[in-house]
Amino acid sequence: MMDDTPTHGAEPPRAGGGSGADPGGSRSVPEEPRTPVGPPSDGPHLATVSHLGHFWDVYIEIVDDPRRTDSVKGRLCFSPADDTATGGPVRTAPILIEPSYQEVIHRARSFEDHQLVGLLRSCLPDEDEES
Repeated sequence: MMDDTPTHGAEPPRAGGGSGADPGGSRSVPEEPRTPVGPPSDGPHLATVSHLGHFWDVYIEIVDDPRRTDSVKGRLCFSPADDTATGGPVRTAPILIEPSYQEVIHRARSFEDHQLVGLLRSCLPDEDEES
């Protein structure tokens, strides 16, 4: 008589039976952990611009500076629509310094697309410009 009690440390059977392999047999390597889906920034979306054949979402990020209570600093976060092609989001230094949060947002919204592309270019490595 065979004992079908799992041995200690053995993996329990998965739903659908089998060894846990892909039922369609189409996957030959284990699935890599997925990165969280969602915006790369918790700041408000400002615009979407195009540069070197890629679309970039632009977000406004507020930078906390406890030493300065008389002003609010903001920076721009550029996130590529296709992370695999460009390596992920890039950010400016804090370039927006205004007396209030609302004024930082207003100043950021005053940028035109060509100015945003110029700021994006300043954040990218030089090798991206050569390709």
